[in-house]
Amino acid sequence: MRLMKTVRLGAVAVAAAAGLGLAVAPAHASTTTLHKVECNQSDKSQLQFWQIVTPWPQTCFAGHGDLNVSLSQFALTPGNNTGYLVYRDGTKKTFTAGEPKFGLKGEVIHIHVN
Repeated sequence: MRLMKTVRLGAVAVAAAAGLGLAVAPAHASTTTLHKVECNQSDKSQLQFWQIVTPWPQTCFAGHGDLNVSLSQFALTPGNNTGYLVYRDGTKKTFTAGEPKFGLKGEVIHIHVN
C-alpha cells in the first residue's frame, strides 16, 4: 500500500514538473532543435557557412537552440536567423538575420540560434 502511494505521488510530481516546464517556456520556443542539414543555397531558414574558394555553402544548420561544433569557415550567411558563434579562444560574435558575415577567423566551437 505504501509503495503504491509513493508511486502515485511520484507520478503526480513528474506531471506537475512537466506542466511547469511548459508554462515557463517562451511563446516563440521552437520545436526543432539546431541540427546539421544538407545545404540548399536558396533556403533562408538555414545558417550557411562558406569557404572562400567555393561558390556554394559547405556546412549548413537548421532549427533553433545550441549546438557544439568544430568549424573553420570564412563566411556565414545567417538567412533569417539571429544568434551568436563562440570561438575556441572564448570570443563571441553575434549574427543578425539577413546580414552576412565575412572574414571569420578561428575555430567556431559553439552555435546558438534564437
